[in-house]
Amino acid sequence: MTDAPLITVAIHTMHYACSLKNLLEKEGLKVTLQNVNLSNPEIAAGVRVRIRETDLPVALRIIENKEIFDASESASDNIQPNILVPVDFSERTMQACMAAFRLANAHNATITLLNSFVDPIYSRRSQLSDALTFDNDSAHDKATDMAMAEAEKNMSELEQNLVSKIKTGEISPAKFTHEIREGIPEEIINQYARDKRPLLIVMGTRESNSKARELVGSVTAEVLDTCRFPVFTIPEICGNDFPDRVRNIIFFSNFDQQDILAVDALFRLLPANFYKVFLIKLPSKKYTGLAHEI
Repeated sequence: MTDAPLITVAIHTMHYACSLKNLLEKEGLKVTLQNVNLSNPEIAAGVRVRIRETDLPVALRIIENKEIFDASESASDNIQPNILVPVDFSERTMQACMAAFRLANAHNATITLLNSFVDPIYSRRSQLSDALTFDNDSAHDKATDMAMAEAEKNMSELEQNLVSKIKTGEISPAKFTHEIREGIPEEIINQYARDKRPLLIVMGTRESNSKARELVGSVTAEVLDTCRFPVFTIPEICGNDFPDRVRNIIFFSNFDQQDILAVDALFRLLPANFYKVFLIKLPSKKYTGLAHEI
């Protein structure tokens, strides 16, 4: 079997050609340089960066989103709006990420993946005797280190998976970073939102009959109840192509000032030309609701 033909994907000075070659090779592509001036490589111009023709789609995604793939560049940008994605490394995490990256791409926003954990030793700490303080503190430190190491491992795997999906075009490209904190999840999420003021929080939810609904479902419910920033929840049954399949949105409303602000936020966050919104007034005891399409 013969190798695929080579094509030129870029023409740069020697310095930039080498940087691009290193970047593409880091992502597993085979790269060669052409027209290199061996006698004076530092001043060489017109160096061709050549790749296999079959690698062109992947190479273009990497080049067009260099800030995502190049570890030497920071993924954070204080000027850009930010979307917060709390993650627990379950299947719901990828569902939330798929939606968040699509929205981030549409709004030129960055993404922060936030994971929090509660030290199991701390949560079971005995309150019966002060004599246990030193032993419990030592156990707490050890358990915290182990929990942090596990979270960092899972976060690294998630980030590698996301970069791979960006590279293959499965998800929309967006710059992202991560944070790992110890604490009660809903409190950590609310504190981050107060400090960083994200454009949106994207979270997954479990089915109502899930045996473990208390683990994630209650966190999402608590954030919805207490957070003062827009929260976009992705039901477990929606699949990874959500929100691409959304065509109709039902908005239950009392038609008060808060609902007007909510509708405004909806149209600012989601492209209105892709769906219809139906306003349904919540019925009172003396009123039967009517639906209005907008």
